[in-house]
Amino acid sequence: MTPSGEDLPPAEISAPAAPRPHGSEGGTGLVSVVIPTRNRPEAVCRAVASVQAQTYREFEIIVVIDGKDPATMSALERLGEPRLKVIVHETNQGPGAARNTGIRAAAGHWVAFLDDDDEWLPRKLERQVAEARLLGDGNAILTCRVHAEFGSQRMVWPARRPQAGQHVSEYLIDRPTLMSRPGYVATPTIMVRRDLALAHPFPNDGDHEDWSWLLLLCGEAGARLHFVWEPLVVVKISETLSSRSHRNEWRTSLDWARKYRHLMTRMAFASFVLTKVAGRARRAREWKAFPEILATSFRLGSPRLRHLIVFAGTWLLPVKGVQKMFTRALSWA
Repeated sequence: MTPSGEDLPPAEISAPAAPRPHGSEGGTGLVSVVIPTRNRPEAVCRAVASVQAQTYREFEIIVVIDGKDPATMSALERLGEPRLKVIVHETNQGPGAARNTGIRAAAGHWVAFLDDDDEWLPRKLERQVAEARLLGDGNAILTCRVHAEFGSQRMVWPARRPQAGQHVSEYLIDRPTLMSRPGYVATPTIMVRRDLALAHPFPNDGDHEDWSWLLLLCGEAGARLHFVWEPLVVVKISETLSSRSHRNEWRTSLDWARKYRHLMTRMAFASFVLTKVAGRARRAREWKAFPEILATSFRLGSPRLRHLIVFAGTWLLPVKGVQKMFTRALSWA
């Protein structure tokens, strides 16, 4: 270990390409695994162990400690893993910045991401590298399904594949029915070419920066999601429905939606505003937000009846009722 306006055209789903030989540029070489962490030494060591257990052996592990954290440094040193690099930020900068640091330090042709509280199943890299060899597509965002752990429940997400020609914003954000989930692409499932990740770093957008990054990759870099349709990652989902209720949280989400509206379809924008933004405003009891959110969804988006029904239920039901509805949607995903 060494310290150191109108709907957009489809721009999202990758169709399988003609196979290339194993020796082609698109499918071989070192995979750099980037793990941001802070103040969770036991968790990050479990994450590292899940990388060490991979059947694909050509990897390096880059752990970025996001702020001075001697306990985590000591725990990682005790692993004695020669393929492990550790980088320490002087101050806390957030997970996106930590991932960007890891990307810059990576030596691999591919970069894969893992969060410190999640784990990979042993064939994760093997299956994605094999898929990359078949695709031969430098703009592919390789992803997979996950085992999502939500309290005592364990579900496989996403429940549905992206539809052919479906815009990435609609797949990630929109619920096709009242009680179903949107599509799901967790950052710990992703593997991309390092040069693509280097040219398009994670933005500093707080809670929504993973979505920001995918929207930018697909909308501006022409990248496309490509699924390995099996669960290869275990992701821990918080049991609380965003227990935080800061008064301005809904405003931050609304500002995010406006900032990235040019990379969403009008329907996806309306869905985000009437579900995510409205939910945060309701939990904060920001009643004055009701007309602004509703008006914004029509002025800048194209809401569907299902979005309006969810919006009405969000404001009319008690908070516990909204939480119950959310939990049922999880179990039906």
